[in-house]
Parts: sequence; C-alpha cells; structure tokens
Amino acid sequence: KLIETCAAIAGKTPPFVLNLTQTDMTSEYYRSLFIRIREQGELTELYRRAVENLEGRTEFMPHISLLYADLGRDEKADLIREIGKYWNETMTAQQMKLYDTTGQVRQWREVAVFELTD
Repeated sequence: KLIETCAAIAGKTPPFVLNLTQTDMTSEYYRSLFIRIREQGELTELYRRAVENLEGRTEFMPHISLLYADLGRDEKADLIREIGKYWNETMTAQQMKLYDTTGQVRQWREVAVFELTD
C-alpha cells in the first residue's frame, strides 16, 4: 500500500523548481549540516498530500542533507565557511524516492523511485 500511495502522489505532481537558500546546521545527527530549501507552493502541496495519505508526520523543514555526523559547532561552522553560507541556486525536483531507514545510515536502502508527472 505504501508504494501504491507514493506512486499515486507522484503521478499527480509535476516536476517543480526548488530554491536553495542557505547552508545551516543543528546539533541533531541527521540534520548536522544541510542546505535549506525555500518553502513554496509545489513543495508545500507535495508535503500536504503526503501527510494526508501516509501515516506519521514530521516537522516540515525542506532541506538537502550534506552531512550526518557528530561534529562540534566550530567544525561545522568551518565547513559552512568553506562551501558558502548563502545560495542563490535552483534545481528541479523530478523524482520522489522511498527509503527504508531502518538501522544505521549505511544500512538504509532505496525501496522505490517515482517519476513526478502531471
């Protein structure tokens, strides 16, 4: 059912542009270092449909993870200085992927890929 639901959501979602905004960090392992993505219509709508149709709900913080690690704040700040804090870049979301995130990160596996189509 999960794969069928994801396929249905992707089948009603055309590819859309993502606006990358800035590099950021948290103390959370899985959000150690990342690039924020601007919340915008198509992305927010995709999230809304996923929440309506799938179990569970997480905080909506669109981003691209750059690093999962237990690094100190100073080390992460050095990395941000190296790669740049602010981004004025775009990319096009063309697929939605489903992962099994059971276990350690190295054990995560791609389960399915869904092309975004209208």
